[in-house]
Amino acid sequence: VISLAKEKGIPVYLIGTSEADSSTLQNIANETNGYFWDMNSISDMQEVMNRIRVNQDNVYCLEYDSDSSSNAYADRVVSALVADSKNHQSGGIGDDLSFKPIKKKNYKKGATRFVLHKGDVKWTEANSACMQDGGYLVTLTSKSKEKKVINMAKKEGVKYVWIGGYTSQRENGDVFAHWVTGEKVKYENWLPGEPSRNDKDGEPEFYLMLWRLNDEWSWNDQRDDLFTTPTLRKTFSGKTGYVCEINRH
Repeated sequence: VISLAKEKGIPVYLIGTSEADSSTLQNIANETNGYFWDMNSISDMQEVMNRIRVNQDNVYCLEYDSDSSSNAYADRVVSALVADSKNHQSGGIGDDLSFKPIKKKNYKKGATRFVLHKGDVKWTEANSACMQDGGYLVTLTSKSKEKKVINMAKKEGVKYVWIGGYTSQRENGDVFAHWVTGEKVKYENWLPGEPSRNDKDGEPEFYLMLWRLNDEWSWNDQRDDLFTTPTLRKTFSGKTGYVCEINRH
């Protein structure tokens, strides 16, 4: 990763979970002039975007006009005078910039399929397993989507379902959720009083779970490992699972 990023001159920006090897991620960020955040330290994604914007302040996009009679997609070589907004401190001339124009392609998100797995796994393990299968932990972006997942869970006898979300906390104490896909959280179905960010014993709760409590399905934020004590194992073991959302090809 470091070698390729250096070769291309691309900084690498990383966000790590509590289970991540932070020293390795920090080294990648340092070596590539990028930045590393521990997820627990992020109160708002705006601070992440602001940091990236500052670092990328001298990245330029060139727009040019071509002779209408020429082939619009032929190879080109252009010369450009590059100057920044800070008194031209980084100004310079770049010539012989070779590139090949490409046609714009429009993409739209295709249909996805859901795969339910039953097992006593951590959220981080479930998330990794879905990624290895070419997908991600399911994001419940609508009530209808949530209903499909609930029906799958009922059929397989799963009461606790890991889903593809995690929480952050603002400076004022407010806790809010993110989807792993970056989609906006517009639909929510939290259990009253949730998300709490911490369990009764003080253990941090960062990860989203869809669960059935008193015959009602709702969301809760949970600790990563639900099987560390006899009490937790009695509650969750044999009744936990996760749903992967995978794009259809």
